[in-house]
Amino acid sequence: MELCIIGSGYVGLVSGACFAEVGHHVVCVDNDQRKVDALQAGKIPIYEPGLEDLVHRNVAAKRLRFTNSIEDGVDHSQIVFIAVPTPQQPDGSVDLSFIEKVAREIAGKSPDAIRAAKRMLNNLSVDPGPALLAESVEQQKLLGSPNQTEAVRANMEKRAPRFAEAG
Repeated sequence: MELCIIGSGYVGLVSGACFAEVGHHVVCVDNDQRKVDALQAGKIPIYEPGLEDLVHRNVAAKRLRFTNSIEDGVDHSQIVFIAVPTPQQPDGSVDLSFIEKVAREIAGKSPDAIRAAKRMLNNLSVDPGPALLAESVEQQKLLGSPNQTEAVRANMEKRAPRFAEAG
């Protein structure tokens, strides 16, 4: 299957390398050209045990590549993962502006690019609550009629709750 992962941080890069390892063809997109250049040169910007070998092996096998072009990634993919930051704001709500920016950029591309995105998945690192529903609806509107995209879905990362240390 042809996959696009927008965002090449911890979630995006690790997910992309793992999908490639099991045989999928993956395009990892990032808006940081320096990060893309480093990845294309074989330099891994994060540490995760075994990740460097996984990336190198799959780049060599032509199952994993890196670009800063959302259009390139979406045009060549059946499924698009959005793995951009969703930071928690001081009031506890989630900043979904990075997801919205990506959705708007995809929507602004050619109809072929939009149709290529059969499914769009958000990888979120915090629980957005009801805001996620509104964001998904907005993404579907941005992507056009329901026949242009099958679904916008969220894939919540499961993390252990953080507790403040007693001091």
